[in-house]
Amino acid sequence: MEDFTINEMQDMQRKLQEKYKDKWEAIGPETGKNKLLWMVGEIGEVIDIIKKNGGTKACSDAKLRNDLVEKYIKESADQPFFAAYDSDKPIGFLCLKETGKETVELCVMGVLKDYHRKGVGRKLFERAKEEAKQAGYSFIFVCKNREKIVNNINV
Repeated sequence: MEDFTINEMQDMQRKLQEKYKDKWEAIGPETGKNKLLWMVGEIGEVIDIIKKNGGTKACSDAKLRNDLVEKYIKESADQPFFAAYDSDKPIGFLCLKETGKETVELCVMGVLKDYHRKGVGRKLFERAKEEAKQAGYSFIFVCKNREKIVNNINV
């Protein structure tokens, strides 16, 4: 895999931003702050892709990489995302993924270790549950992994 320069990465971001301008928020400090934790959580998705396709192939096959990036962008552009802050510091996040007309999956959630056991995750979940209900969903699925549903919650 060839190296990217900062200018090439910025150019790629500008092109993607233009392509998805009707779905994405404008680029700016507030947007970046709100999306940073969500992107970190998506690293798990990347790990799944590498496990499925093999690290060498996922990194060296340009067509596969482009297809995976495009698929990822399309699937995640409109997903509900929630963030928790301590003043201006992001401390937790939660992302839902629509799985049906009446269902969403809690696909990723995280809280900084220093904020564990302080109700941050509970508040994020309650907010997500409230928003899901207002959006017309009946169930939130919480999965341990993609194959096994651990729990479902009536909204």
